[in-house]
Amino acid sequence: MTSPADVLKNIENEKVFEQKRQIELLKKAEQAEEERKLLQKTVYDISNPSPALVIGIVLMILIGMYYIYVLYLKPDMTGIWYDEMGNKWIIKHCKFSNTFAVTLNNTYSGAGALYDNYVQYGNLIGVWDYADNIHFTNGSTLERLQ
Repeated sequence: MTSPADVLKNIENEKVFEQKRQIELLKKAEQAEEERKLLQKTVYDISNPSPALVIGIVLMILIGMYYIYVLYLKPDMTGIWYDEMGNKWIIKHCKFSNTFAVTLNNTYSGAGALYDNYVQYGNLIGVWDYADNIHFTNGSTLERLQ
């Protein structure tokens, strides 16, 4: 048989073991809580991109849309135009800056600007009707053939 001292010693050993187990469980619970917080922070950081990234993406989309508009949708004045006196106007249009260079009868004649469908070339101001005609305020007209 076991003596009462042995029983008390076993009970004390079980208490100490249970206390150590409780301490160990508390440490593991705290460690799990820290890992949960770290994981939650990581998920939060990943799910919410930085404002700089969002602004960068928005700017890239806007620039892309601008280039698509300029290259594919914006009307182009480039071509060979003739006035009513038979002069040959070769116009080279830069769609990004809305300027154009004019070669009149194979001689460089200057540059002009295009504002929407308003044309300014030196003292001449006119309206481009997108039907390949430019009507100037002095009464002259340019017609594009190519």
